Amino acid sequence: GADDIRALDVDARCPALAAGTREMTFDALALAMTSTGFVHGVAAMLSFEAYVMSITVHAADGERGWMKIPSSTSKLELERELERATYVGCRECTRELAPDANGVYAACRACRSSGDATTVADDDDDDVPMAYMWRDATLRVRGVDAEETLSARVRGSVFGKLLGGIDAARMNDDDDDDDDDDIDCGHSPDYKRMCAALLRALASGRRNSPLKFVVKFPTLDANGMPRSNDLDV
Repeated sequence: GADDIRALDVDARCPALAAGTREMTFDALALAMTSTGFVHGVAAMLSFEAYVMSITVHAADGERGWMKIPSSTSKLELERELERATYVGCRECTRELAPDANGVYAACRACRSSGDATTVADDDDDDVPMAYMWRDATLRVRGVDAEETLSARVRGSVFGKLLGGIDAARMNDDDDDDDDDDIDCGHSPDYKRMCAALLRALASGRRNSPLKFVVKFPTLDANGMPRSNDLDV
């Protein structure tokens, strides 16, 4: 309702629909995705309402998704797996960086000419050329009055917003809750538990209210050709 503080907070963090975005029913979008007529069309921003039925987090190096929610994974196991939903990437191009045998990350060769390297991806320091980032995910969505489902790809930067804007670096913290030094200042939030709860709540299907999605359709592959089986949120 109008006095729902949590709903108002979510609305405040969600941008208004951009000019040129047009409303479209879920069924009409599903029909367009199975039609060949869209190939010659111009990409447009479309808006529709749907439920999130499942979330699949993509693995590294383009492998198939490894974490699907909901699943038989326990809440504790999901919390432990969340670290794998992040990676260390270049701040400028988001390219994934790999550490050497000593755990040192070199600056992205595509964006940096220097040979600077570091063992820490510190999101609080913009001078560090790398940071922890969320991996991409795929949402399986279903229309309000539809039985068919569609796949909607969510880039890591958007995926992080769905998780309340929680910093990906928090999934890699190794804070000890039993540390006596933390007693006086109180315990810090358990970000992994928060993210696990958010993921499970988001993928609750029709137990949730429908969400409004803004997607680009059609999306293009690496060769600039339209993809008929995917949406970009």
